[in-house]
Amino acid sequence: MICNLEYYRTFFMTANFLSFTKAADQLCLTQPAVSQSVKKLEVELGCNLFTRSSHGLELTKEGTVLYEHVKKAFAELQTGERQLNNMTDLKMGELKIGATETSLHLFLASKLPEIRQRFPKISISFAGSTIRDTCQKLQSGEIEAAFLISPIPPEFQFQLTNIGSVQDVPVAGPSFPMDFGRTYTQADLANYPLIAVEEGNSVRDYIEQWFLEYNVLFTPEFTVRSTGLVLPLVEQNLGIGILPENFVSKKIADGELKQIMTQTAIKPRTLYLAINPLQPVSAICNQFLELFQTV
Repeated sequence: MICNLEYYRTFFMTANFLSFTKAADQLCLTQPAVSQSVKKLEVELGCNLFTRSSHGLELTKEGTVLYEHVKKAFAELQTGERQLNNMTDLKMGELKIGATETSLHLFLASKLPEIRQRFPKISISFAGSTIRDTCQKLQSGEIEAAFLISPIPPEFQFQLTNIGSVQDVPVAGPSFPMDFGRTYTQADLANYPLIAVEEGNSVRDYIEQWFLEYNVLFTPEFTVRSTGLVLPLVEQNLGIGILPENFVSKKIADGELKQIMTQTAIKPRTLYLAINPLQPVSAICNQFLELFQTV
């Protein structure tokens, strides 16, 4: 394969105009330089590409075959350049973002109208469920950025931007048999049926640690896959769930849930926007990240 792309560019322009002089004008070269480049290409290919006749410069049979392929190749290059320009100008493209169920509900859902207004022609998809699952997708490059809520598994080393906090609170259904007028300790709560996400989930570890600080074992009666699945069981008055305050604040205000007062509050968790420093970030993603720098 000929390594010098300029030989083909010179040939392409010469074949377009069937004139060394006009090709030289378009390429901002001298006519001898164009003629010499075409000659070098002919030598490397082992055939003549042009002939001179009384009508001027003409393509040979070999030159005609090559021209059809080169014309398609340069058309593809121009198409690629246009698509890259559109992506850089945010006129088209795709952005894959990771988000845990809780971060999507608490933070991203309210931001989606603004995101859509800012990126009207960009296809945005959200992937992930648990924190670990979302982290694994970011680690592998399946997504470009992720919204994560601490604690983040320590084996994942991402570049993190703090964009908010999450306060977890114990809640129960209004008909759940307990006195909502009193204040409870972790030991008191452990005497009731507890509902939580399954083991191996960092949120579960965080809640367990809150109980262990007061030497109380956290032994839920019901376990589910994700935080969002805790809520339906709580609403059925099956037990106490510990959920993000923003996640349940409206239901508490409407009387659909009751917040349980505790002597010590759970330490707030941090909401992060994360990128993998070992993976390249697209122009689209950079523009997306800028949207959250001042949050």
